[in-house]
Amino acid sequence: MRKLEFANTQVELVNRTLNVTRVGCKFSQVRSIERQHYRGRAARVVIGGKLGHASSTDARGVSDEQLTRRAIEAAQVSVPLGLTFPGETASAVQTRSVPPQTSDEELRAIAADMLRGIGHDRPDIMIELEVRRMQETIQLRNTSGNEYELARGWLEGEAWVERHSGRDVLVLLDQFASAQAEGSQDEFARRMARRMRWARKQVEPAPGMQSVILSPSAFASLLRPILFRLNGAQAFQRGSRGRKRQTGAAGQIGQQLFDPRFSLHDDATLSDRPRSAPIDHEGTPGQRITLIGQGVLNGFYHDLYSAALAETRSTGHGWRLMLEPPRPTLTNVLIDRGETSLSDMLKSLDSGLLIDMVMASDGSTGLRGDFARTVVMAYQVKRGRVTGFVKGIGVAGNLYQSLQRIEGLSCDGYWAGDVFAPYIQLGGVTVTV
Repeated sequence: MRKLEFANTQVELVNRTLNVTRVGCKFSQVRSIERQHYRGRAARVVIGGKLGHASSTDARGVSDEQLTRRAIEAAQVSVPLGLTFPGETASAVQTRSVPPQTSDEELRAIAADMLRGIGHDRPDIMIELEVRRMQETIQLRNTSGNEYELARGWLEGEAWVERHSGRDVLVLLDQFASAQAEGSQDEFARRMARRMRWARKQVEPAPGMQSVILSPSAFASLLRPILFRLNGAQAFQRGSRGRKRQTGAAGQIGQQLFDPRFSLHDDATLSDRPRSAPIDHEGTPGQRITLIGQGVLNGFYHDLYSAALAETRSTGHGWRLMLEPPRPTLTNVLIDRGETSLSDMLKSLDSGLLIDMVMASDGSTGLRGDFARTVVMAYQVKRGRVTGFVKGIGVAGNLYQSLQRIEGLSCDGYWAGDVFAPYIQLGGVTVTV
């Protein structure tokens, strides 16, 4: 890195580009393709025990020195001792992670295949679909000698499916993401088609406290408050005198909090996931970590700042948005599977619900484990078979208590956003009509 004339200052410079190609489908047909290009530059400094950050979308009008000076002028946040930008040992060589490239025509073909898989030829179904090709490049240099370039690419998108029957309209919305050029989007389309088959007719649910099966989509949504508590920036904060202050679950490390069958990992080394990378946006190597092992809280995920505050090392989870400073961010969350298939789980449920999709929540009550969600899609199970779908219900309970006595974990599952989860059967859930 060219030496900057700022004494006793740590400097980090980042250039990031993101190219997005979108294929849009309306009324069950491929309609459009468009491209967008984003670029951001940022400087981060540590000077006199303070942290400063500045950013710009100007590719050439602002020099590295000017951007660094802006970051120095903005240095107001006190930093914990030990916050040091990683040196060259973190990335001795240029690092690249690029999946097979997908042309515009191939992207159109993927969208058309997904339309067919969902059921575009059904007269009662209308599909809106967007498939995006994402290509990111990030270049980092710092005064500790670290210099690398990381290039990544992935596919992502979402589908909106409407089924019209008289005056009744059934709406399903879901998302997918993968770093594989083929395969995962087909599975997503089949899953959407299965939802429509299971929702052939509407039935009346039975209210009250009961056991339910949560799909990976529903479980991933309910899991968000737990993932928030595992963030090192939430577990360790600065006290009024600048000292480390433990909050949340920081004092529960090593405690048995959940059922021994419940284990939760984060793995940045997976080959087929969009958030996988050999190195994060701060120059720290990515890795697999176990946050909850057999129900025991093992630790937290950290970026450089939260790790310094917790007096530990970064776990390689320092990721940034285009113009924002890094923050602890999960990559690929993995929940350990069980040994029972979904089919066998359904057979064991004489009468109950398979909760497939729930509305999002701000998580404010979820910090205590309580949840109360509106159900977007659920299916009634009778004598081991799905007999129809239910509407207008809610579910409530305490996730922490339910996870202390898991009734079943399936051996099959799928990715719901950045979380891979199996189907899970939990008791003590209240269904309201």
